[in-house]
Amino acid sequence: MLTATRRRQLTPSLGLLAFFGASFGLHILGMPAAAAGLSGVLLGGGFAAAFWGLTAPTSSASERLRWLLFPQLAVVSIITWLAYLKLVPAFIMVFPHMDKVMHFLLFGAISFFAELWLRERRVFGIPVSIAVPATLAGIEEGLQHFSPHRTMDLGDLICDLSGMTLAFLLARGLYRSGR
Repeated sequence: MLTATRRRQLTPSLGLLAFFGASFGLHILGMPAAAAGLSGVLLGGGFAAAFWGLTAPTSSASERLRWLLFPQLAVVSIITWLAYLKLVPAFIMVFPHMDKVMHFLLFGAISFFAELWLRERRVFGIPVSIAVPATLAGIEEGLQHFSPHRTMDLGDLICDLSGMTLAFLLARGLYRSGR
């Protein structure tokens, strides 16, 4: 495990490395420089937070893994943004139903990591780790109606909810097992 001093030294460096790498890579893919820079900030901050949490001297895997929520939020935000700008690389969507798989995995991962933070907190009887991402996914799916590059699809929302539910159950199993 890293010493506290080494951890404090490495975290900003890795965040900057992620920032520059993401900004450059997204700009190469065709994203405007300002948008690529903002995306780099999101990813850099997310990866720095994840590094900080993953290297923490905690006792359980779930306490370390939950820090992956931050880069996951950045990735979902950037992919959503790329979709609205019609800049999602074509090679990602080559496989049949890849859009549905991405919805299942990306939103499922948000619920998984959020549940590791929230530990069965509920709002109106629904786990917050499902309620908040599901609400945001529903709003975003509705906003697609107003975009010339996006198509509103109930199937996407069903995949989001399916991924969130499975991920919630997996996360709950992980922290209940004491890991």
